Amino acid sequence: IAPHTFGLGVSGGHQGADSPAFQDMCAAALRAHIDTYPDVDSYIISMPEFHAEDTPYEAAWQRLDKKYHLSRVHTLEQLLDQAAARHDYPGGATRIVRAVKGDIVALDLFDRLLDEKKILDDCVKPDADIRFTAVSEELAEVYNQMRPGGVFTCAAYYTSAHAAQRTEAFERLGKAGVRPILTMTTQDDNIGVLPQLSTASIHELLGVMRRCNWEGFGLRYWMITEMDPTAAYLSAVTWDDSATPESAYRDHAQALCGEEARDDLVKCFN
Repeated sequence: IAPHTFGLGVSGGHQGADSPAFQDMCAAALRAHIDTYPDVDSYIISMPEFHAEDTPYEAAWQRLDKKYHLSRVHTLEQLLDQAAARHDYPGGATRIVRAVKGDIVALDLFDRLLDEKKILDDCVKPDADIRFTAVSEELAEVYNQMRPGGVFTCAAYYTSAHAAQRTEAFERLGKAGVRPILTMTTQDDNIGVLPQLSTASIHELLGVMRRCNWEGFGLRYWMITEMDPTAAYLSAVTWDDSATPESAYRDHAQALCGEEARDDLVKCFN
């Protein structure tokens, strides 16, 4: 069961990451969320979806490397080479390289704020559980150097159908030392207005995640009107791993329409 979380999107991937005013703004925003919602289990800081082109990533890497010995697992050049080899993502390798650079800057920014400046010491919950999401998957082992065994939330792809094809990524992150959590898509705005039913792909994804020892998942979606069949499956399979899309569909359809209409509605879902 996922904890109660509160998300905060703050981009540290710009030249302003070294600005005292920018740092003060980020600190004030994070403290304000914690002070306003002190009963939340975890607070999520999200990396930006689209990163700035020019970022002070080299200086950020040097600070983090000196403190956490990141080069023992990967050099900066190795990480950028890995990112440059990913051509199967929307925006291509250029976007992945830019994301890795920006995420390094953001991780350095919040490391300085949380670990060095201790910005949470004067808030109502100084021991708040701070997590990061949408971190570039290339940084998993580096992240483990900074936060050994920490929760590492990422998205393998925008759509579940494409994510299910990236089994090598799930295997790699499952061995990175972190506790990987997948941001899984039930309905994506990039598809447009056509109906979407991602249950089959999500069923495949869950099997991959179990084999690769992933800790769990969160969901991303826009339109909720077409999610009911997938939600019915997820509500069943998270408690009973023998559940299938077909069995969940049948239970859901019978509850909605009764036994006489059940089979016809299941045909529509399939």
